[in-house]
Amino acid sequence: MRNRHVRLFVWAIALLGLVSAACAGGEETTATDAQTTATTSAEADSSPRELRLLAWEGYDDPDWVEPFESQFNVEVSTTYVGSVDEMFAKLQTQGSNFDLVFPDSATLSRYIDAGLLQELDTSQIPNMENMLQFWQEQTYYRVGDDVYAIPFTGGDTPIIYNTSAIDTPEATWAALWDPQYAGQIAMLDDSNNSVVIAALYLGLPDPFNLSDSEFEQVQDALREQRELVRRYYAGEDEGLSLFASMEATIGVQIEPFMVGELNEESEFVFASLYPVEGALAWVDNAAIPAGAENADIAHAYINYALTADVQGQLVSKYQFLPIVDVSQTADAEAAERVASLEDVIADLVLLETPEDTERRVQMWNEIRAGS
Repeated sequence: MRNRHVRLFVWAIALLGLVSAACAGGEETTATDAQTTATTSAEADSSPRELRLLAWEGYDDPDWVEPFESQFNVEVSTTYVGSVDEMFAKLQTQGSNFDLVFPDSATLSRYIDAGLLQELDTSQIPNMENMLQFWQEQTYYRVGDDVYAIPFTGGDTPIIYNTSAIDTPEATWAALWDPQYAGQIAMLDDSNNSVVIAALYLGLPDPFNLSDSEFEQVQDALREQRELVRRYYAGEDEGLSLFASMEATIGVQIEPFMVGELNEESEFVFASLYPVEGALAWVDNAAIPAGAENADIAHAYINYALTADVQGQLVSKYQFLPIVDVSQTADAEAAERVASLEDVIADLVLLETPEDTERRVQMWNEIRAGS
């Protein structure tokens, strides 16, 4: 969703959100307008301050980071992660090392419950008023009246396959349990995503609220699949290498850009496959760790990320999901693609907070270890 050698993304998702339904009357503010405290602090010291991100590759694109750095006399540094579980573990053990983190909507409550995040001062984020109505109506990033995160962007997680090596599989998650692909399957090294995919494969009614018996079914299915899996991978670079080398020919697509980049840089032809049970849909959010040293600059960055310019780049360059109206800032093709999102989201499964995150993590660790 992501490394600094900026990648071209080919992204076929869109998530609920009516771009035309931007909050009426809201006026976008620049980061400088919204953050006089941060600016004054930066000007008081001629040496740049550091804004430390814990993020996915691609969330610190120079095209929008460099103007922010110049505006605030800040240097942005990023520690990259390859999985949802890795992001949580790093913040849990190294929380004071970061000023901004990007948890997904399904795990955000885990961060809050663990006391890893601080409440946001929404008075420093006036561009929240310009979020699309869909995002303003969401409750997952709030606890009562307290706001702990702000939607940043989103995407989908379908199947990717090498059309040069295998015939088009049936459009179902069952393809990742098909013995004919034994030793060619790449799965994400991610507990919740893997459990949800297995639950969808099994046809369970609610992949986010499993009963004890359903949990056992999922565990058995993942153990069965383990015998077919070539590798569990984390991060875009590992995934690209895995598929470009033909070590894997089918698997879970961690980022929408992968197909486009592989088709540009490898000798094979890749495609995305959207399972009839629904491809996964994720939403990443900007949040400030409890131990952040530069919370004022972090608030400024969040506000800046909610400008139509930044969001237009996310949509145009990375094919991600906008949080504000980008009809005037995204390129024409991208703007048209995200102008109506309801039909697309109907075929996706938006990740939700599961019934027991720790149980899923523990089970996943056992699956990976072969136990």
